[in-house]
Amino acid sequence: MSSNKASQTTAGSDSGLSMSDEPVTDMKTILEDAKRNANITRQGITAPNNVIQSLLPPLIPSEKAVPLESRFDINVKAVNAQSLFFGLVKDTQYNMVVHPEVKGVISLNLQNVTVPEVLSVINDVYGYPVKRNGRMYQILPAGIRTEVFKVNYLN
Repeated sequence: MSSNKASQTTAGSDSGLSMSDEPVTDMKTILEDAKRNANITRQGITAPNNVIQSLLPPLIPSEKAVPLESRFDINVKAVNAQSLFFGLVKDTQYNMVVHPEVKGVISLNLQNVTVPEVLSVINDVYGYPVKRNGRMYQILPAGIRTEVFKVNYLN
């Protein structure tokens, strides 16, 4: 064996297997070289200003940015459905059309929600079909709903 390679017989073993500390020595050398090279500073090249500006996001949002939807808390108990729908869009960007046959009462306790989220929950829980066309909502009377469920018979 070479002089820089130390071999040991595994303790308590008659198999004659030997271990070398060569990988450990190599790793120490690599780490020491990395330490030495870390102290070397290199002169960097600065990119042109137009390149830097194109990579940075604008500090002022563009005029085409979509405004964030306002969020609110709603807590109502046994409120007339028609009144709730009209009150929900009061002073908002939305318009509401409620079918005259919409009847019933609604109870909700929701925090930090938007108008579309509230209408989605009402549709799911109370069964009032909600149609949206842009900023216009149409509420239709609750009726029989048909839903299709896929059933996996193998499980």
